[in-house]
Amino acid sequence: SGCKYAIVRPAIVGSAIRFPFPGWNEGFTTSAPLIFMALKGHRAYPAGHKLILDLIPVDLVAAGILGIAGAACIGRAQRVYQLASGDVNPLYVRRSVELSALSKRQSQRAKAERTRSLRDWIDAWLEPYTVSGETYLRTSTPMFRKLAKAGRELIADKGASWGAPVTTALLARADQALATAYKKLAPVEMTWELFLPFVAGERFVFQCAHTRALWRQLSPRDREKLPWDPERIDWRRYWLDVHMKGLEEWVFPGLEEESSKDLRELLQPKDLLQLLNASVHRYGKRIALRFFAGGENARELERTRDDRVTYEELGKFSDRAAHSLAALGVQPGERVLLLSENRPEWAMAYFGILKAGATAAPLDSQLSLAEIENCAVAAKAKVLVASPRALERLGEVPQGLRAVGLPELLRGAPPSRPLRVAAAADEVASILFTSGTTGKPKGVLLTHRNFASLASKIGTLFDLHVGEGLLSVLPLHHTFEFSCGLLVPLLVGAEITYLDELTADRLSEALESGRIHALIGVPALWQLLHRRITQELAARPRVVEGMVQGAMALHGELRNRTPFNVGKLLFWPIHRKFGGNLRLLVSGGAALPEEVHKAFHELGLDLTEGYGLTEAAPVLSVTMPRNERRSGNVGPPLPGIEIRIDDPDAEGVGEVIAKGPNVMAGYLDDPASTAKVLEKGWLRTGDLGKLDEEGHLVLVGRKKDLILDASGKNVYPDELEELYGKSPLLEELSVVGLRDERGHDRIACLAVARDPEAGETREDLRGRIRDHFAQVSADLPLWKRVKILHFWEGELPKTATRKVKRPQVVEELLRMERAARSGARVAQAAAKGEDAWLFELLADLVRKPRESVGPKTRLVADLGFDSLLVAELSVALEKAGVVPPDEGRLASMETASDLARALDVGMGVALARRPSPPAATLDQESDIAQQADGEKEIQVPESVAAAGRAAIGFFQRALYGGLFDIEVSGKSHVPSGAPFLVAANHSSHLDVGLVKSALGDEGHKLASLAARDYFFDNPWKRAWFGNFTNLVPIERRGSLKESLQTAVRTLEYGYHLLLFPEGTRSRDGVLQEFKPAIAYLALAAGVDIFPVYLEGTLEAMPKGAFMPDPRKRKKLRVRMGPPLRIAELRELTQGLSRSSAYREITRHVRLAIEALRDGAPPPRIARAPHLLEAGAAEAAK
Repeated sequence: SGCKYAIVRPAIVGSAIRFPFPGWNEGFTTSAPLIFMALKGHRAYPAGHKLILDLIPVDLVAAGILGIAGAACIGRAQRVYQLASGDVNPLYVRRSVELSALSKRQSQRAKAERTRSLRDWIDAWLEPYTVSGETYLRTSTPMFRKLAKAGRELIADKGASWGAPVTTALLARADQALATAYKKLAPVEMTWELFLPFVAGERFVFQCAHTRALWRQLSPRDREKLPWDPERIDWRRYWLDVHMKGLEEWVFPGLEEESSKDLRELLQPKDLLQLLNASVHRYGKRIALRFFAGGENARELERTRDDRVTYEELGKFSDRAAHSLAALGVQPGERVLLLSENRPEWAMAYFGILKAGATAAPLDSQLSLAEIENCAVAAKAKVLVASPRALERLGEVPQGLRAVGLPELLRGAPPSRPLRVAAAADEVASILFTSGTTGKPKGVLLTHRNFASLASKIGTLFDLHVGEGLLSVLPLHHTFEFSCGLLVPLLVGAEITYLDELTADRLSEALESGRIHALIGVPALWQLLHRRITQELAARPRVVEGMVQGAMALHGELRNRTPFNVGKLLFWPIHRKFGGNLRLLVSGGAALPEEVHKAFHELGLDLTEGYGLTEAAPVLSVTMPRNERRSGNVGPPLPGIEIRIDDPDAEGVGEVIAKGPNVMAGYLDDPASTAKVLEKGWLRTGDLGKLDEEGHLVLVGRKKDLILDASGKNVYPDELEELYGKSPLLEELSVVGLRDERGHDRIACLAVARDPEAGETREDLRGRIRDHFAQVSADLPLWKRVKILHFWEGELPKTATRKVKRPQVVEELLRMERAARSGARVAQAAAKGEDAWLFELLADLVRKPRESVGPKTRLVADLGFDSLLVAELSVALEKAGVVPPDEGRLASMETASDLARALDVGMGVALARRPSPPAATLDQESDIAQQADGEKEIQVPESVAAAGRAAIGFFQRALYGGLFDIEVSGKSHVPSGAPFLVAANHSSHLDVGLVKSALGDEGHKLASLAARDYFFDNPWKRAWFGNFTNLVPIERRGSLKESLQTAVRTLEYGYHLLLFPEGTRSRDGVLQEFKPAIAYLALAAGVDIFPVYLEGTLEAMPKGAFMPDPRKRKKLRVRMGPPLRIAELRELTQGLSRSSAYREITRHVRLAIEALRDGAPPPRIARAPHLLEAGAAEAAK
């Protein structure tokens, strides 16, 4: 062609020595693997005598190419030029190993001084050394790979004939470990195979005579612009100060990421059917699924075909399910709804749906009929597969669906067509409804590729092996549990255990069986376990509790500074509670509280955290635990997944977007919503975050939760929740933005205080919390400070996955702000002497328009006042600074004018300062003090009281577990984590103890209200009931307000409260009228109501009997229903007057108990028809 050319041959290209700056290196990795292996602990380096590592800086290579190109352009170039340093300034291989060792020693010593870590100090002395090529082949990587291969061959040839299941499981794990080692050593051996001829073979010298001759011909000006001076390189300075710095900046992070990946050998299925078939073939007779039911729940065991299911049986029963669906007319491409609690049949049915060629739509087993029908319409489904428990709860088949029970499904049907053994990778496997089950459902379409690719990625990271057990506690219709708790264990040959009911007792029983090695949960589960550990420690003597806490702190520091974890040795009793084998603990769904993560780390238990969302099937990143505790990020992206920050601000914070094979196909029949979150394969997560210097994702909040300050500053709620939440005074809090009339957000916080300690009032505690907020705010810029603080009693409103419902928090804060403004107006009006404040207070109390209340308004006839509203009015008057009349006098008043006169103001207002209460003759906290009538109280020493309580506990266990046969159903409904009200029918003195026994661990925190004039009317009764029981004395003939406040205070102290809404025992067992006090307490304390029905106590010990008689009734039954959630009750009564709200809640409590009595499904929470009309009228006004 006539083109002028020259051939340029650089040697080993290294980091720049001058241009664009010393150390610049963007991917020149020729020498990097050798140096990186030294830093990672590889010690035996093959190196021949006088062999040269011919390194040349990249800027000298660039200068050489430019100079040679110029010479070629004018026809003065030689045919071949070499760019090297070895002919004039050789860097010998042995010297490069010495310099690498020196660099490692310096960096590790600096790190050891900074971290005070024994591991780093030891690592500084483990330096690489040179050996001959023959020695390397005999003693290093090649030898270890040969041994691993031989070990696997030995297991394959001899292992199968040894027979015992335990032995075969151990051999399978050994084979897996050898396979991992063999694969992990492969890149090391390959690297040395590539370098061995140059570092331990023949001696090569690259001659650069042509290059030097050319440079002698250049003018001094050109030589200055294009420097070529390898002879002037100081190799020690270049290696330590230039080249290593460049590699650390540009190359080592990528090598670190690659080397840190777990290369465990796993199958790479292309679809879920291939995943199942491969596992059935590989693990055949091994146990795949277990069902763990208590001895008292034989009914659930009867419903399950067996309490153990092998991989072969899982395959066979999924075939039966597929044939049954085909016989029902299910065609390929159709959708089938799956409604069941966690149990082995769930997996059989799911894979059966796929084998029938259909798409599965798993649903929450607690959905109502209307919600199921809504999902069926959205999915265009005709068949519902449901468990017997789910069908029993529903009571009837949803309209438009054909329901088939799991037992019927798994009986199979004659084959009518071949079953599918594979599916297209992009075929939809599941439709997951994430929201809108009562409106327009949003269905996420997840394909076989989504699930299969994610399962293989997670399987390589999780430390779960053949034959090990995983306890499944999260609902299987959630992708987190489905992917990580079902697919991954099946892929690696592990066992999955399901519980008949998710209670603290059953969870402990399953863990203590010793078969559980892995547990996947949301933060609420880990908080529950942490709380149980803390409670058990608190029950020990203070010295023991202090010693354990000190040992935990020391062990945490030991783990942070050294590679040692001796948690199982130090805290064996706690590990034994977890079965002794629990190793893999995974948390997801929400941020894990710092104190929980820290406590588990100190105990020697590592928590793995993940991040993702349903639209990503669901995991995007995982932070794998190390011995040194790290927090603050959710780890790097999974292999094959890209994470970017879209439109980052000055601090690097922007929306997290992700791309990978696990990203959903879209939303069901909703292209508009799909287009909003999927852009060219990138998934918009809606989360705000940034990437740290290691490439790990740091989340700062939800995009929709972002608070925009009046100054235009972005405020991230999660950040403030972490800052303000670092106080033992707080249980939890939520930070949100409240929009003002100018459109600006004010930073507001709804906080839940811990329980008051002995001698501490609730107001004292709240005052200390306000001081804490002020201290935190002092260190923050003005635009970041919390401006509004309110307190919430009970648990914050949460979703099923235990995430705080911020919209409801906003609603509650707005309501509280309106009430605060109303109170301010009342105070101002009262200060001016106007009586309108009283009418405004009454209108607000009964939720009626202000203009509807005047002097002649009748309190009972017009405003619906009853005893509860009288009690609330008394409290409201106190808060307004007015001394109220006694409740008896208040209840006798007819009109608002009467009330105004009773306040001693005529038609005006006189603010009165509350007089100091007279010296109490009775300690209201303990009710064990000197009585007014002079009776001397009986003092009971604490040691005697403790022994007495233990004896009573023993007696109750003997009574309710021996003398009587107890049958408890619905125990899975027992709420956990917060106080609640128990509402039960009442016909016997046996009722209180029976409820306490049935509640299990939660029964230890159960208190009940008792009439002071009956149970506490003399010193002997006060000594007995005050020291040996959890009875709370109330006045049944005196102040209702005081009694209700006592009950609320009991709940605030963390006790559950048992109430009998009938008020007194029924003589014939027929339910009597329900009193509305339970509704008042639920709303005032912000707690759930737990309905319970008791059967058999009337016959065993009727009213008037002195002793129980098991001959009349041996079996006592306790039926527990789903709790009536306070959030739903508040929504139910929104817009109603207070008296109407109390009556409506009381009606629902009665309906729930009647349903338990009749064995009917729990009632739906909905207003009575006449209240719907009343609510509409109120809204119109």
